Amino acid sequence: MQSKCKLLQGWFGGCVQLLLAVIALCSLWYKRAKEWPQRDLNVWAFDVAKQGGGAAFAHILNILIAFYLSHLTHGSGDQCAWYFINYAIDIGFGTFLSCFLLKILSAALKLWDLSYLYNTGNYGNPPSVGIWLGQFALWLGITFIVKILLFFFQLPLLNVLSGFGNKLFSPMQEYPNLELVIVMVICPCIFNVLQFWILDTVLKDNKLKVVGKNSEITEQLIVESEM
Repeated sequence: MQSKCKLLQGWFGGCVQLLLAVIALCSLWYKRAKEWPQRDLNVWAFDVAKQGGGAAFAHILNILIAFYLSHLTHGSGDQCAWYFINYAIDIGFGTFLSCFLLKILSAALKLWDLSYLYNTGNYGNPPSVGIWLGQFALWLGITFIVKILLFFFQLPLLNVLSGFGNKLFSPMQEYPNLELVIVMVICPCIFNVLQFWILDTVLKDNKLKVVGKNSEITEQLIVESEM
């Protein structure tokens, strides 16, 4: 009987998941090294923890959705194909939908004067774990809402998406480990790094200005005036 690609297939699947996390982290470290002004290391760590936690949460939801959709189609599309479809839809629509919801919620929170939530990436001086937790919870909520919306978007298109996944990965059906690497490593190297860079730009505090003379440079927060 021909084996199918499975997302969680022993030690090999675990190593692939770990490699995906390392690639994403390295891309954010490189981005910090090139950005100007450069964030304080503690602030950057908070930003990465917030985005990384959201990405891990989204990754788990993608796996669960892939399991369920594969079950709904009675295995006509393997788990890796369904994960790729979820992933592609998330990159194409989920990223921008998440940014849009964050902007809407930030505007609403500003009306309620909850500055520690709507000033995303600003964790106070010194950075506060409590403020970070509030922003992290908000981001997880947005991630969950986006995943639910995209899941229901796929339901009417099950047969179409399943047929697309089968045709796309049919040359690799005899090599499930190769399919897993392509879905979990190669594709994220091309697209997921771009998504991380976009979200990092959105989630960090962009209200920074550089003040200093010669090599003596400090970062100061621009305080927004309120009506």
